[in-house]
Amino acid sequence: MAPPVAVVSGGSRGLGLAVCRALASDGHRVAVLSRTLAGAAEAAAGLEGAAARHTGLACDVRDSSSVDAAVSDIVAWAGAPQVVVNAAGVSHDALLARATDAQIEATMETNLLGSLRLCRAAARAMLRGRVHHGSCATLTPSRPPNPRARCLP
Repeated sequence: MAPPVAVVSGGSRGLGLAVCRALASDGHRVAVLSRTLAGAAEAAAGLEGAAARHTGLACDVRDSSSVDAAVSDIVAWAGAPQVVVNAAGVSHDALLARATDAQIEATMETNLLGSLRLCRAAARAMLRGRVHHGSCATLTPSRPPNPRARCLP
C-alpha cells in the first residue's frame, strides 16, 4: 500500500515546516506548499526519507487558481491527499485597534479564506480519488506571535 499523501500550506518554515517534518518521519509523502518555489523545494529536500517521496510546490492560498493548480499537481504526482494541514498565515505587527482595513483584509484573505480554498480543493480531489478517511486541519498559534498584536481592553 502506498504511503499516505499529506499537503501542508506554509510548509517552508516555522510551524508548517515542523508539521512537514513530523509527517515525513511518520511515513507520509509530503507536498510542501509555499508562496515561493525555492522555499518549498528546499523544505521538501530536507525532509526525512527519499527525496522522491516529497515535493515542494509554489502556491499562493490567496488565489483560488494557484490552489487548484497545486492540488492538481499533487494528485498527478502522488494521488489524492489524505491529510491537509493549513499552516500558512500572516500576522501584522500592530494593535488591533490600530490595524488598517488593508491589514485586516490581508489577514483574512490568507488565514481564513486561504485555509478554506485549500480544504475545498483537497476535498474535491479526495472525493474524486475516493479517499474515505481524509482530514483537514488549520493551525494557529496559541498566543499572538508578538505580545503587542492583541486587542486592548
